[in-house]
Amino acid sequence: MSLLGVVLAGGKSSRMGSDKSRIELDGIPLVKRMASALDPVCDEVVISVDTFQFQDLGLNEIVDIWPELGPMGGLLAGLKAADDLGFDEVFLTSCDLFGFDPAWVSLLPVGQNSAFFDERWQPMVSRWQIEVLKRLPRENIGIWRALERVDATKIQTPSGWQASFSLNTPEDVQRAKTLIEIK
Repeated sequence: MSLLGVVLAGGKSSRMGSDKSRIELDGIPLVKRMASALDPVCDEVVISVDTFQFQDLGLNEIVDIWPELGPMGGLLAGLKAADDLGFDEVFLTSCDLFGFDPAWVSLLPVGQNSAFFDERWQPMVSRWQIEVLKRLPRENIGIWRALERVDATKIQTPSGWQASFSLNTPEDVQRAKTLIEIK
């Protein structure tokens, strides 16, 4: 099965106050860090955006074809791109997931819609079959609801999951920088 990695980077970054996809950790923009992390574990990686914005970083971009749907629009665009390019599956994540481990991709079963689950869905680490593109609504229902609609398999969060977090605020970024310095 061929796997397209889709990194969500089209958000408004309202809590951050600036475009978080370009925030640098160790001199590397978040969007580039995540694309590089997925590169060895996916057959190809694309960045889902609302408008083209990463040509200078040499990243493959796809534009959300259903705007104003938030992350759901990125998922739909990723599934459509995967279908057009001949991929069987999509691995979905966001550019701002600090502590991501590429080994997590292999923990989600091939050939199944699946995501990590602890007390709730963790939709920014999820695997999707192309056929769900026909079944998902073109509305902002939230990716966790989409996982429920396709009866996705719940995979227990792996060790190390507790150390990961989304970089949504300047304080989150400072926390990530501190953790990198400690290593």
